[in-house]
Amino acid sequence: TGDAGDVVFDGQNNGKQRFFIFQRRDPYNDKIRIENITFQNEFHNGDSNDGTAGGGAIAIVSTTTELVFTNVIFRKNTAHQPEYHQGGGAVQIQLSKGQKPPIFINCSFIENRVANKDNSEWANAFGGAVCIQPGWEGSQGDPFNEQAVIFDQCYFEGNQAHLNNPNNNSNRTGSAIQSMANTIIRNSVFVNNHFGGGGDFSDATLDLVPQYQSGDGGTRHSGRAILINNTFHDNPGRNIINFNSSD
Repeated sequence: TGDAGDVVFDGQNNGKQRFFIFQRRDPYNDKIRIENITFQNEFHNGDSNDGTAGGGAIAIVSTTTELVFTNVIFRKNTAHQPEYHQGGGAVQIQLSKGQKPPIFINCSFIENRVANKDNSEWANAFGGAVCIQPGWEGSQGDPFNEQAVIFDQCYFEGNQAHLNNPNNNSNRTGSAIQSMANTIIRNSVFVNNHFGGGGDFSDATLDLVPQYQSGDGGTRHSGRAILINNTFHDNPGRNIINFNSSD
């Protein structure tokens, strides 16, 4: 029918480990389109037994699969973050060099939540809805030209990054999106994405620090983040948008 509410994957808050993980690699080059569906009430507890933590509903892990999400609702999913980059209340993304990153078109991210797993040194709270890790595999040439994760005509409301960790090295940011790879966000709306747990941290609705590992692994080089025609309303925090460079 084209209604995302007609087909619902409901984790029913049963404590199971996310719905899907996409991690198939060469020699496979699949193309998968997921549309008109809802993923809700799912959870990931921060264990890495299946390859990665983060992503309460879905994890995309250095796959060669081309993924397009259209008219998908991610609602009330939760992830516990055990380490620096492994957040994302609904979706966790790790990119594969030279492969097309996922695209989200007309998707809604509503009341998803990321929280630190414990009080260990790097147990952060990154990406209430989505967390995108740095380009660990590097780039094909200039990182600025690497293909970007795209959010087009998406809606983010009521997502939360919650940190309750007394460790001085922990941080909290990206109540909607925390991204450390090339990202394009256009024609999208952000409403009341917020923070929990108290304290004074980076606290940006969008935290965008695109960076790619150098060939020798010793440094990282900056990529790009592009925002076009987006609307922000009532998003509490220190900043609405944080742009930063790794160079």
